Amino acid sequence: MKKLIYTLAFLATSFKVMAHPHIWVYTDLALKTEGQYITGLNINWSFDEMYSSAFMMDADLNKDGKLDPSESEAMQKQVMEKAVSSITPFIMLKFEGKDTFGYKLDNLKIKYDEESEQVVYNFDLKLHAPRKLEGFHKLAIVDKEFYVAFEQSYDFKIPKSCQFDLIEDQEITIYDGLVNPEVYQLSCK
Repeated sequence: MKKLIYTLAFLATSFKVMAHPHIWVYTDLALKTEGQYITGLNINWSFDEMYSSAFMMDADLNKDGKLDPSESEAMQKQVMEKAVSSITPFIMLKFEGKDTFGYKLDNLKIKYDEESEQVVYNFDLKLHAPRKLEGFHKLAIVDKEFYVAFEQSYDFKIPKSCQFDLIEDQEITIYDGLVNPEVYQLSCK
């Protein structure tokens, strides 16, 4: 009996180490600016095929394998009304080293790419107050629980006065310190 208890205790503590993401999201970002100020981001998420399949089972009401405009609008409304609070913890913004939480999500468009069999979310993040473009900034889409794995793209659309590196940030750990997430280090003149 003691062996069984020790085995179960070991397995219970090791499950977290052996766990892995359940959803993969491929992320493309575009920095939105006005003059010398950052006003927000345009965010594009392409979900993995498994999540997309489950999404379509719920969204494709007429079962034609497509996301019709009315089906898309219904899902957009549902996400904006019910799920937007679960999206915001994924977004990390640091302008000149200061965490920024003052923003809203807007203009969500959901589509289904039949060729890749992926659901795609495209939406805007609008800052409540513009931030100076000049300086050093960090931007990331991260799930601290590592249930969702966000893969950042090297196709980060930024002004010509900026450059970026995509790095595993050693200053940030997620998933109980086991993972350093990918972060955009942005430097603008």
